[in-house]
Amino acid sequence: RGPRKSVSAEPSEAQEWTPPVHPKTPEHRGQLEAALRRSFLFSSLDSAAFETLLTAFVGPHDSATGDEVIVEGDVVSADAPGLFVLHSGTLDVHKRQPGAAGRGPKVFTYDTPGQFFGELALLYNCPRAATVVATSDCRLWSIDRLTFN
Repeated sequence: RGPRKSVSAEPSEAQEWTPPVHPKTPEHRGQLEAALRRSFLFSSLDSAAFETLLTAFVGPHDSATGDEVIVEGDVVSADAPGLFVLHSGTLDVHKRQPGAAGRGPKVFTYDTPGQFFGELALLYNCPRAATVVATSDCRLWSIDRLTFN
């Protein structure tokens, strides 16, 4: 056998890319920064990369009670919101049972500011694993897949 070759989850082309910058109030910046610093996903970033990440998050944007923020089985496009951080409100996670219709039973609730969801589809480039529904009016931060990667 020959030497191992690298494996890529999706094709990529070298492109000139500039990360987005979304202004935030000092209060919002502080809240989002505190949440990001608690996450293992971002713990190894140097200060410049962390700043790029922090300024690239969009929001907070509003989701009304009943809104499906994530739908199980959906594929995340490069520019769609992929990873979410809860600013306020509550959301329930539903996991469909094999062969069953509908959202499926509730398996988890996000109710603490700073909680993350949606990272599995970004980390593994796979369809959404569950449906996340706002059970109260929510405010969320988000970042797209391209910027996350």
